[in-house]
Amino acid sequence: MTREEIQALVEQFVSAWTAQDLERLLVCYDEHAELISPLLHTQKEISGIERAHQDLFIAFADMVADVHNVVIDVERQQAVLVFTISATQRGDFHGFPASGRRVTTPTAFVMQLKDGRIISERRLYDYGGFLMQLGILKARTV
Repeated sequence: MTREEIQALVEQFVSAWTAQDLERLLVCYDEHAELISPLLHTQKEISGIERAHQDLFIAFADMVADVHNVVIDVERQQAVLVFTISATQRGDFHGFPASGRRVTTPTAFVMQLKDGRIISERRLYDYGGFLMQLGILKARTV
């Protein structure tokens, strides 16, 4: 893929993800892709990625992605999306009831690409901080 094609794929991914458009999002992934995420765990194959996002989109509403940077390595066919995600928990997720709280999490998605699709994606963010914003974890004072 060229730099422009990688940029277009990342833009399609962000647009579909924030619109919570599962059909458009899944087009970004290879059938045998792997997703590694603290929140969504490790998902292999498009069916696992689909189920994880269905649950995510049901639980979290009004997602906003403030993209800070997209780093593209054409030679290695990689892209790193650096952005801040904001969303409101409106439904149960992983056994935790809807909190109604808005969370804002600085995030990086590292994507390995092949033939115009994501074949591997690793999501990096402060999972503990995310859970604290939802009220699931409490900070201890020292």
